[in-house]
Amino acid sequence: MLQAIDHSIFVEPRELTLVEASRRAGDDPEHGLEWIGPPRIDSSVTFRCDHASNSDMTMANWNHIAPRLREQREVSQSVSIAAGWRKR
Repeated sequence: MLQAIDHSIFVEPRELTLVEASRRAGDDPEHGLEWIGPPRIDSSVTFRCDHASNSDMTMANWNHIAPRLREQREVSQSVSIAAGWRKR
């Protein structure tokens, strides 16, 4: 199973709740999965303008589709973080 975890990264470090939930699920033997590659990111990650990965047009479209996240998008960058598991 491969998963792309969409998460917002900010200028100041913040807890990566979605990544941590996936990490805990991948570490739980009751799920019957083992890591192919755990997320290689932690809460020390930060966003700077030179790291932007989404175009202004993409961000404008997202603001049109989900306007309640507009303020968050003005100070963060949405990134996809890869994780992978296989059945034990």
